[in-house]
Amino acid sequence: MKKIFLGITFVVILLMAGICGWFLNRKFDGSNKKEVGTIVLKCEDQTYQTVPDGTYDLRSEDGLVMSATADTAGMITFKNVSIGSYKIVSTSIPEGYELPYPETEIDLQAGKKVSITKTYKRMVPRLVLTVEDQDGNPIKDAKIELYDEEEYILNTGYTNQEGLYTFNFDTTGTYYMQQLETPDGYVKDDTLYRLTLDDDENFTFRTTIVNQYEPGEESLSA
Repeated sequence: MKKIFLGITFVVILLMAGICGWFLNRKFDGSNKKEVGTIVLKCEDQTYQTVPDGTYDLRSEDGLVMSATADTAGMITFKNVSIGSYKIVSTSIPEGYELPYPETEIDLQAGKKVSITKTYKRMVPRLVLTVEDQDGNPIKDAKIELYDEEEYILNTGYTNQEGLYTFNFDTTGTYYMQQLETPDGYVKDDTLYRLTLDDDENFTFRTTIVNQYEPGEESLSA
């Protein structure tokens, strides 16, 4: 009888030990789950225009964690980053810009999102032209030409899928712009536009040209 009791006691002890071990393992696993956060980086210039293509390193005290390049919206998102202290370091600056503060220190906490804005200094004035129809639909492949005050042709180009034509000038000053062609179904704008680009509010010159539908043609809007 005594041997049976001892045997039962031994089995109970083993079961209790197993249960305790299971709980301890769960506690250990739970306490060692990776705690992470998110870092969002926005890149823009001094006129609050987005700056794409800049490359950045995310670095910890142990070295490089990851690298990324700003998308067309000037955004970079570092996801699932372990909590801790980091530096964001610029490693490649788009042509025509300077970055006064290439490094930023970050203290990331679990579950948090840290948002940072990096402000570039654009060194050259810029034209951003939109060509659209009377309903606001973008027009692709509208041909644009730029002149300086001596009527020297600086550039001839076409609008993209979003109806955008952009150009970076070498210096500030007065320039002229004219639309040469428009896709079939539209009437081009023959106006000769005068552009004044300076170091202040017109450092980025943004304007829109509207091409009306060709009379008698069906609408080409999407």
